[in-house]
Amino acid sequence: VSAPIKFRNKNLVFVPIIHGANVLTEWMSSVEGVKPFVTNDSENPRVNYRHIPVRGLFELQRAVDDVNRHLAEVSCPVSVIHGKDDRIVDPRSAELIMEKLGSVEKKLHMIPTQRHGILNEDIDGTQGIVISFLESLTGHEDAVACEIPRMEKYANLVGE
Repeated sequence: VSAPIKFRNKNLVFVPIIHGANVLTEWMSSVEGVKPFVTNDSENPRVNYRHIPVRGLFELQRAVDDVNRHLAEVSCPVSVIHGKDDRIVDPRSAELIMEKLGSVEKKLHMIPTQRHGILNEDIDGTQGIVISFLESLTGHEDAVACEIPRMEKYANLVGE
């Protein structure tokens, strides 16, 4: 749901450089970094942080790159849901995911909205789409025996 491969904010290309400068600054002094946080102009300020750690954005980009490299290895049924005019994550992300997925059974749901938080806000019945998809997997042989690639770098984040 709203999974990123491409972001709308083109300034994110500078995150690795800023992160590197922060690491170098921390290494050379007690200062936290050149720019440890970036302002987040959130569509949902009650839920989202006002400032995002650059380190978090750096790790997000690493995770996205890793997922992108392994999409062809996914063989289980997949449902991709994305806002048609999402202002945070480029909607082309959903199409790229669909193209690269190794799954035979896959479905794309483009939701007519500019919002990114479509599942949280249950826009156009996204929660129902997820529930229906999960229910469709009950007794589904491919769902039990599906292949989901193990991404070594992030295994410690989700456990074994």
